[in-house]
Amino acid sequence: MSLAVDEWTEYPASEEARPSAASSYVVVLEHGSSGYGAYVPDLPGVVAAGDTEAEVRTLIAGAIELHLEALREAGEPVPAPRTTTISVGA
Repeated sequence: MSLAVDEWTEYPASEEARPSAASSYVVVLEHGSSGYGAYVPDLPGVVAAGDTEAEVRTLIAGAIELHLEALREAGEPVPAPRTTTISVGA
């Protein structure tokens, strides 16, 4: 499912209203001169850095989980995944 840029759905903290397990957030992985980094466009501030791609994948998954858990515990809305990706050949 793809949402228009101006659409934003917020979910209350209740178990019933959470995004389904089928929902997933886009993670941007970057390889830099000193290692790997990752961020989640739909969850500002959720980032990870590591020496290997495998390490950063593990770290960002944990960061997403902790961030969503903290939002729910605080009674804050959980933003729905809305970023999509495309690949363009060069």
